[in-house]
Amino acid sequence: MEDNAPAPSAMEQGEFERLLQAAAHSALPCRDRAILRLIWEAGLRPREVTLLEPDDIDFPAGAVTRGDGRRVAVSRETVHLLTAYASIERDGRCPRLFSGRHGRPLRAADLDRLFRWLSRQSGVPADPLGVRRAAMLRALRAEPREFVARWRRAGHGPCP
Repeated sequence: MEDNAPAPSAMEQGEFERLLQAAAHSALPCRDRAILRLIWEAGLRPREVTLLEPDDIDFPAGAVTRGDGRRVAVSRETVHLLTAYASIERDGRCPRLFSGRHGRPLRAADLDRLFRWLSRQSGVPADPLGVRRAAMLRALRAEPREFVARWRRAGHGPCP
């Protein structure tokens, strides 16, 4: 990106809500809304979403253990969606939390396909990393000092 190029815009809450509404009409609405909320609330990377296992979710505490081992709190709504997904939609043949077609683990390509579909249905341009970026920017605006401390602990280099 050039120095004088505008910074990428972050997704707004209303746009995220439109994605959630579109996901409610997908083939696996609990799964897809849970994935959106995990990225939005916990800032999960696409790879972390695909590698989640059922034991990574602490339902009573409302927390998710990320790929780097940190626990992140999520909303009651997200816990409710994960519970519904686990009891109604989840394919028990898959060792991972989220499965794709025929019980195989969800892959990055499946996430990309899901987000393309959600974008078409909602009219909101979106991809998993864009939603994660919006989550990170929201965290930065809400708690700048805590965000910078987490950024440094994660080893990301200079904070933007």
